[in-house]
Amino acid sequence: MTISIEQITEVTDHPNADRLSVVKVGDKTTVSSKVQEDGKYYHRYVPDQWVVFVPAGIAVRMELLKDGWWDADKDRPVLGGELGNVVEKRTIRGVEAEGIIFIQRDIESMSGIYLNKRIDVEPIIIYRGEYTPRAYTHEELEEHRNKWVEALESGRYTQAKGMLKSSLSGGMCCLGVACDLSGLGSYENYGNGETTYIIPGLDAEHGGFQDGTAPEPVMEWLGLTTRVGAYYNEEGEKCSLTEDNDRRHHDFKRIAATIRSKPPGLFVE
Repeated sequence: MTISIEQITEVTDHPNADRLSVVKVGDKTTVSSKVQEDGKYYHRYVPDQWVVFVPAGIAVRMELLKDGWWDADKDRPVLGGELGNVVEKRTIRGVEAEGIIFIQRDIESMSGIYLNKRIDVEPIIIYRGEYTPRAYTHEELEEHRNKWVEALESGRYTQAKGMLKSSLSGGMCCLGVACDLSGLGSYENYGNGETTYIIPGLDAEHGGFQDGTAPEPVMEWLGLTTRVGAYYNEEGEKCSLTEDNDRRHHDFKRIAATIRSKPPGLFVE
């Protein structure tokens, strides 16, 4: 059984618990708590609602579990496994729950990715381990920056605007090139014109799903101060590499020259 995007086919009262619902998603079953309003309990889900069904055996990203599957006192998920984030089959008051479900729009809101049945949703759901920030030496940062500048000057990359990478042309913005060179993650094509950069184990708050700015690990890899490559020009005006790429129509060679000059504010000193 795999992670799937499906519609709920049936929602009924749990036969042995007034505050629980039995939810059918195709041929699969799960159990959900009801929501309370004005002293009454109502089904949390409704038929025909689009959900992401996650079966037993899947380790789920931590941030996805904080609404509904989280023990606030212990500050950890309440599922199975060592970290409490592994979905398990459970018999709840006589009804077997084969997995858990997420409302599709909630996953889209968290990840910024539009979901449909054709895409591979697994990178958005599956936990790959925690990302550990890395401190790079000055020599390593210089090596990474030179590699970035040389790639921008080389002509190997087609320039794109408004996104890290275009799924249509394959072009990238200047920060998209940096992501590609870093090797810290991978691009996933979700068929909406943009290609999302995903770093295993990194949550959305730190840039785990990015299509427009640099994730924090790529910032660290280059020693950038911001995700957009903010800096101050010679007149003391605040600028950014994303604006140079998208709005000021600077080509890669001109952007490379800006990076080489190390303007104030661009890199961590």
